[in-house]
Amino acid sequence: MDRQLGAYKFPAILRAAGFNVISHLERYGSQRDTEPDPSIAIECGKQKNVLITADPDFETLYAKEVRESKIAVFYLTNNHEGAEIWGARVLAAHSDMQRELGRRRKPFVAHITTEGRVNLVRLYYKKKVKTIHIRKPKTEESNLPQ
Repeated sequence: MDRQLGAYKFPAILRAAGFNVISHLERYGSQRDTEPDPSIAIECGKQKNVLITADPDFETLYAKEVRESKIAVFYLTNNHEGAEIWGARVLAAHSDMQRELGRRRKPFVAHITTEGRVNLVRLYYKKKVKTIHIRKPKTEESNLPQ
């Protein structure tokens, strides 16, 4: 989990729901603010982890590292709304995330919307990137609890 998502509250929300979470603080300790993002992607690949980030630019800035480390990255819409809102979105998107992890070959980057859905996946091949838009089911307004 990326440092932008916090060290305590957001990981606790996901853990309470059964996620196996390794926060940025737990992985890097006191070096958490100096660890460069490309290293995070590489480490996630070595550990076979999925990365959750609130940095929408991660996929473009670090596409090379995502591709080389063969990881899955799920990114949230923004990094300023707080743990409760992010937590609700990730929990609502959990079945979408599981579906994409089971369906897609890594490396890929997927977007979690404000409605708590995965609506876009970018598959990274050696020399190209393929973007897949995932439509919202017609009977479903939002995955978020009302």
